[in-house]
Amino acid sequence: MGLTPVRLAIGLLLHHPELAGHVEHPRELEDIDAPGVTLLAELLEFLAANPHLNSAAVLEHWRGSDNGRHLAKLLQWVPSVPEEGMAAEFLGALERLKQQRLDRR
Repeated sequence: MGLTPVRLAIGLLLHHPELAGHVEHPRELEDIDAPGVTLLAELLEFLAANPHLNSAAVLEHWRGSDNGRHLAKLLQWVPSVPEEGMAAEFLGALERLKQQRLDRR
């Protein structure tokens, strides 16, 4: 599976929901023209409001929806990032998304 910055960010969030705490304004991502950005923003908001939830609870929230199927597929991906590099990798993916927005202007 090719990992775009959106897929990478969502995949890392699914395995480490606490990473959502690194993002202050998730809706700022929505003006980025990339597939999955709206789901990423919704996931970030959901996890910010529910920081105690794990991956299973996240999947349960979206169960039965198209987004739920996408999330379940992304959860099958196993990050090869060392634990101590997880936050940097996640934030790097978000920065690449923001850069894509700037490049398209």
